[in-house]
Parts: sequence; C-alpha cells; structure tokens
Amino acid sequence: MTSTEIRDGRTPLHYCAASKFPDDMYNILCESVADTQDFRRTGTITSPFDMEEVEDNKGRTAADYMSNPSAISVVNRLATKKGSGGSKGKRRTPPKRNSPGSKSRTPPKRDGMMNITGANIRIWIHDQDLPKLEKIVWEGQGDRLLKETSNHAKVRQFLNLVPRMMTKIKEIHNAAINADLDTLDAKSDPPDILTAKDHNGLNPLHKASALGHKEIVEFIVQKNQSTVFGQDNKGRTPLYYAAVAKDGGEVYEYLLNNGSDPVHNDQYRKTADHYRWKPNDLDLSVVHETPAAPRDGNYLDLVGNGRSRAPSRSNGR
Repeated sequence: MTSTEIRDGRTPLHYCAASKFPDDMYNILCESVADTQDFRRTGTITSPFDMEEVEDNKGRTAADYMSNPSAISVVNRLATKKGSGGSKGKRRTPPKRNSPGSKSRTPPKRDGMMNITGANIRIWIHDQDLPKLEKIVWEGQGDRLLKETSNHAKVRQFLNLVPRMMTKIKEIHNAAINADLDTLDAKSDPPDILTAKDHNGLNPLHKASALGHKEIVEFIVQKNQSTVFGQDNKGRTPLYYAAVAKDGGEVYEYLLNNGSDPVHNDQYRKTADHYRWKPNDLDLSVVHETPAAPRDGNYLDLVGNGRSRAPSRSNGR
C-alpha cells in the first residue's frame, strides 16, 4: 500500500465527491502534479492522476464516486459506525489496481477533468496529440490555441483550422438560441461539434432546453445523444436548464426519456428537480451568451508558408 492510500483503500481523490465543491477539489489535486509517467513505468502511484485508477475495497474508483457522490457519503457513515467498535488488529485488503495494459474505467462526466494548462498544451502539441487539442476547442477554450505554432505539418494544419472551428461553434450556439433549425442542421457536421461548450461550460442543448425550443432539442439529441450528459462549469446537465423552461415541462420530460439522470447533483448538491420549484436559483443570463470566436472570418493563413499568424479576437459575448 502506498502513502497516498488511506482507510478502506481510498485515496484523497475518492473523497473529493464528498466535499462541498467536488469539481474544484478534484481539479486542485489533479493540477498539483504535472508528471504522470512514473505509474506507467513502475506501476507505483506518484501523482493524483494515477490515483484516478485506484479502486477502494468496494471496487470503486474516484470517478465512480464523482458520478455518484451519494455513495461516498453512505460509505463514510458505514465506516464511522464500524470503526466505533474497534478493529485495530485487522488487516485491510489493498485496493485492486488496473495494470498498465488493462482497460481503465470510464471517467466521470465532469467538467474540468481535462487539465488544460499552458504546459500541457505545449506537451500535446509536441506529441502531436490531435484528439486532446480538439478537446480543448470542444471545451470552449479554443482561444488558448490561437497563438500556438508547431513544426509538425498535421498539428500546424489543425491549429490553422481552430479559428474556423470556433466560428462554427459560435454559429451553432446562436442557432440553438434562436431556434434556427436550418443553420443548426447545416453546421452540425461532424455531430461531435454539438458537444462544444462556451466559457460557462454550456453546450447548445443546455441553451435550447432553457428556452424551451423542443424541435431544436430533439434534433440535437437525435444527432448526438451524448449532449444530454454534458455538464456546465457547475456540474449541471441540460435537464437542469429544461427544469426552468416555460414550456409546460415538455423538454424536461423529453430529456428524461432520453437518458438524463434525474438524481444527478450539481456542485451545490441540487438535482434538476430542485430548480423546477426554485427557478430563481438558476442564473439564466448565461443562456444567451455565445462562445468566443475571431472576428469577421479573420482566420489564420491556411495556405501560405504554413506559419501561423495571430488572428483578430473578440470576446464573442
């Protein structure tokens, strides 16, 4: 057992789900260490990132508790109750670990799981990790790539496309807000772009749901159902925004019938149903904000000599 493991085989990362601000605590631990290679080489846990793979004695990872925070609360109460009787002589079974070559569990669908820092961006550019670079854009932080350059042709080509991606994302968000189905249909290829967020973490489905645009909601869900599980910066899915829509609950019921989790908790430990009865607890001003994008199609040079030029910017709000 390593020094990072504590009672019942749980690491500090397991307990983030029980904190008042689980996402913030999870990110603080993850951001505290940059090097994650030791686990792959030695099989020992040396960073919070490696702790994500540790299972406690109940076979649960930190990711499991993040996606079901009530479980850690129950476990804590049981642990306290059992401990009151005293069991000093008992040895605890160490947690199971995934071997470096085995499949890892699906991480919780929480925002901020991707540690987007300047250092990591440069690493991903150096490693030509296009999926991670694309994820930065989907997470609403494409502006962090606008001044980056690369000697690798395929990375340089991707970086040159970022302004167009940002502009397209902005157009999709505007279409969702304005119930413009024709534009949404024309721009939603590939379907992954429908998961793209603004700086508040809202995807187009969040906004269409809040505004009660059922036809838009149906189109987005049918095109890419994973949008249902998208979470904003406060851990709220589109169901939360549908809860305050003035549409008689139609969008809310539709999302429930298409996979939305009614018992999911946001960072304030509230379910979507809470906001149905207290809609003023949800700030709807964010619904009309759109993602940032370079102004008026001033994209980077896509042909030229392959060297990047910084485009004009606007806040896009």
